[in-house]
Amino acid sequence: MPDENRFFRFVWRFNALALAVVVLFALGIAGYDAWRRYHYHDADNPVGGFTPVPKIAEKDATYRLDTYSGFSLMVGEKKERLLSLKRWEGPPESYGLAMSMTVQMDSPAGMVGLGAVNLLVIDGATGKSHWMFSGYKRLILSAVLLYEDEQPALAFQNRDATPAAGAILRIIDKDTNGDGKLTPDDRLSLYVYLPGSQPVEFLSADTIVSMDHIGKDKFLIVYENGKSAFAATYDSTIFKLISREQLPNVPK
Repeated sequence: MPDENRFFRFVWRFNALALAVVVLFALGIAGYDAWRRYHYHDADNPVGGFTPVPKIAEKDATYRLDTYSGFSLMVGEKKERLLSLKRWEGPPESYGLAMSMTVQMDSPAGMVGLGAVNLLVIDGATGKSHWMFSGYKRLILSAVLLYEDEQPALAFQNRDATPAAGAILRIIDKDTNGDGKLTPDDRLSLYVYLPGSQPVEFLSADTIVSMDHIGKDKFLIVYENGKSAFAATYDSTIFKLISREQLPNVPK
């Protein structure tokens, strides 16, 4: 009889320990989720109910505006605010637990990480808005902001205080590798956008190596197509090609 009591006490203690481990694990998961939401502003989940896409589009995905990746542009008296429309995997009922088309990146000064499928352009004076592109099947990786004058790196930390005069958009809009998805592995296009105008594609490349302001009115882009690489200089005021030179091989 004493042995039987010891056995039952052992089973009870084991069950109590197992229950405690399960409870602590659940509390840990809940605590991590609360910490992540607080520190990352719910960036991993769609927020809001505004759904500007056809109902059929949200059969397997969720589309919502993301105010954390917005930026401002200004030319003369015309100021615009641009907001990203993002796509999450999973229909709205599942609350989109994972981003499908958003690309997380460490952005250098002047580059805004977007990971959007379209951009909503809002007129700062009238409040009227329109979509920059038609449809929602593209991947806008990032926007490099263009300023009328050269700006120090710190100026980019408060983009609303110093609105940019335009933006260069890095966009994937074609499934060039045939995997059925739009990802950074596909060939990308560069578009220039100025407030009050339409975005204009000016370059397509396999890989963009670098993009840099050169002085006040020039923009240098180094890119690769196949096994060749080029350095192209553009007039950043009208984005007209000034020169394009192939990069040399390392001398023997």
